[in-house]
Amino acid sequence: LETLKPIVSKLVFQSQQTFEVRKDVLIMNELDKIINVYRGDPLLEKNNTFNFINPSCYLNPEGNSCGDNYLFKKSDKQNLINFLNYKPFKFNHLKMQLVFNFISVITLFMTLIYFLYFFFFHIIKKNPS
Repeated sequence: LETLKPIVSKLVFQSQQTFEVRKDVLIMNELDKIINVYRGDPLLEKNNTFNFINPSCYLNPEGNSCGDNYLFKKSDKQNLINFLNYKPFKFNHLKMQLVFNFISVITLFMTLIYFLYFFFFHIIKKNPS
């Protein structure tokens, strides 16, 4: 939760219908902008965007072409539907994230090989019954 504080400052109800979400000023290096999200239907279309914040914009705003707001665009309707139904949707990862994913897989395989080696040579060879 602490890592999200710079990205999303507290949600403040401005009126009965909207709340304010602020971009991270340090990363975006620009003034705070207001994204209006209305209570109700996430598929509500307004200004060529839907009424739902795109979570991939928090991970990689430039790579996912988020621009000035973090709302799902009209062209991303299927991604929004997938997200709302707890299904995976496509978005661009940071290159560093891909590198760390690769390192994680390599580490997993190295750990499994070590455990198999340890099990075979230290347990089975010492107790050949």
